[in-house]
Amino acid sequence: MEIKTYVEFLYPGSFFSESSSLEVKDRDTINLKIPELAFCFYFYDVKEQEITTDWGEIQTLKSKMENVSGKYYIDGEVLTYEDVVKLDSGSSQYRILLCNMKTNSILRVVLCRTGNIQPFEDSDLLFSTAITKEQLLVED
Repeated sequence: MEIKTYVEFLYPGSFFSESSSLEVKDRDTINLKIPELAFCFYFYDVKEQEITTDWGEIQTLKSKMENVSGKYYIDGEVLTYEDVVKLDSGSSQYRILLCNMKTNSILRVVLCRTGNIQPFEDSDLLFSTAITKEQLLVED
């Protein structure tokens, strides 16, 4: 049995997020090539095992997703209920979001780099694509 690691990227969709998966060597985010239109990604493992059927055909059996990470929101901004109220400032633009947050006890949401808003769970993280000064320093 072999354990393979995958990254799944999420993209804005009409009613639900669209996604694409890619097998990766490990969960290192430093060398991860992030699609421009993705707002989020997460990692998961799948156990795979090749078997030979009774009629001699080789098939690969795959488990369900296991060891699923929290979501990494790319260049997102976490907002509380109070933050969204301030954004709304009487315009009613975020009225439905505020109602959903209150009704469903959602404490935080994330404003994604693509403009969509998603619930922000305790296991989720913000992921910055900005280059820090430390990354630019090169030893002589």
